[in-house]
Amino acid sequence: MDVNFSWEGIRHQAARFAGRFGAARLAGLRMFRPHYPPLAVEVGESAWSLVLVDRERRQGAVVRRYRQVDIPAGAVDLQFGRPTLVRPADVGAALLRVLQQESIDASSVSLVLPDHLARVSLLHLGEQPLRRQEALDLIRWKLRKAVPFKIEDAHVDYQIFPIPAGGGACLCLATTILQSVLDQYERLFRDIGLHLGLIDLSTFNLVNLYVPLLQAEAGDVFVLNVTGSFFALMVLREGIPLFYRAKSYAFADDASRESRGNLLLRELDGSVAYYRERLGGSEPARVYLRCVDFEPGEVVRGVRERLGLMAETFDPGRVAQIVARESDAAAQQRLLQRIAPSLGAALGRES
Repeated sequence: MDVNFSWEGIRHQAARFAGRFGAARLAGLRMFRPHYPPLAVEVGESAWSLVLVDRERRQGAVVRRYRQVDIPAGAVDLQFGRPTLVRPADVGAALLRVLQQESIDASSVSLVLPDHLARVSLLHLGEQPLRRQEALDLIRWKLRKAVPFKIEDAHVDYQIFPIPAGGGACLCLATTILQSVLDQYERLFRDIGLHLGLIDLSTFNLVNLYVPLLQAEAGDVFVLNVTGSFFALMVLREGIPLFYRAKSYAFADDASRESRGNLLLRELDGSVAYYRERLGGSEPARVYLRCVDFEPGEVVRGVRERLGLMAETFDPGRVAQIVARESDAAAQQRLLQRIAPSLGAALGRES
């Protein structure tokens, strides 16, 4: 199975930070730079996104072909710990139809999955393992009781980061996802003639999207990814993930907007308290927000009340030339929010 699920988005992002935060310190991350296909797709409950990036000599990255892909009701069930494609043939037909409509002839694709389909853990290690297999064995041992399935049935991968405070210790970002879930998506894209070149998670590709802007930040940065099916928060310090939390609304009291909003704000309260009490933070320099299928004003107010900052909406136009697809400004903004992670996956293939 030729699927790369090894946090290449974060590896690539960290390598690009090396110029500012010390080339010697992060030079080892450069060896992990993968090939990023110019085509990327993000998975959603009822709507996926599709982006193709064109590289032009004078204009750089230009994005003309990008779409929301509507998925038939009930064809996808995004629950952690079990296969998610209920009717893969219907999903494949919807994707193939959009590829044909956009005249996209590609051989490979990056796939961006919702954060809550994987278990992400930040592990503090006393020292960096010398060999990859040694690191994987240690991570599997640490996580064997943290997932509701046999660790032998999962695909496990990791990335090592230096801890900003120094001292020789290192931070390990470990990911765990059922192998059967990855197998489903490999079959889905193989059946429509595409090879999976990269599999990654949504929030990590928001980070990848904004690397040029994050490089200029002197303080901590919050990246908040809010969708209709899950939300995730990552805190970056010197380009290193210091805190991460993701949760689906399956834990809400019901599926109503009010209940989902209450759950989001409760989790935000807990995350901010942890950031201040355990991570030595006071307030971040910036809060970047991506909001899809959720009322953004509610999230912006919640962030302002808790952190005293206005959350800034992700704007793909700040890092690439976007050719508008919608005549209505509000509809265009919603579409750009939809495609932001998949665009991050496509753009991330070059430094």
